[in-house]
Amino acid sequence: DINQEMEVEAVSGSFMVIHKALLDTIGTFDQEFYMYGEDLDYCLRCRKAGWKVFYLPAASAIHAKGESSREGNYKALYEYYRAMHLFHRKHLAARRSSSVNALVYSGIWLLAGWNLLLYPFRRDKRIGSRS
Repeated sequence: DINQEMEVEAVSGSFMVIHKALLDTIGTFDQEFYMYGEDLDYCLRCRKAGWKVFYLPAASAIHAKGESSREGNYKALYEYYRAMHLFHRKHLAARRSSSVNALVYSGIWLLAGWNLLLYPFRRDKRIGSRS
């Protein structure tokens, strides 16, 4: 229910309020993430440190989705998939076998390659869109 305050796994970094004590505990965003995934990484680190992440419907913002990755921006598309690779490596790979990790990384980069090839032909060029 989008009208109900609730604990969630993650919120969008486009509009996130962070308590100073949390910053003192886990630091800021991981600079290895360029543009995507830093919010998911931060929320996971927050939860691992014992904090909670909440969605607050009373707070609102307008997010101009796709404005940072305008049409023709192949770097943004590459960074979208690199963030997936980095997130898996940072948070999940240690608990997986090398063969599972190889499959995950192969899947990420095969999908990235496919989308880079199709990118010029897409109507909606926003990163993460499905058309």
